[in-house]
Amino acid sequence: PNVTIATAGHPILPSLREKAMQYNIDVHIGRNVWIGAGAVILPGITIGDNS
Repeated sequence: PNVTIATAGHPILPSLREKAMQYNIDVHIGRNVWIGAGAVILPGITIGDNS
């Protein structure tokens, strides 16, 4: 419960953020993975099989 998988990213420069230039970054979760309660998985993360 309470797991967050975040994929959204945005530019660091304020002028680009004002233009709503959001993008997504892949998250890869392998097979047979245990994700504990309250985990936060950030953009660009790969969790390998049997983790």
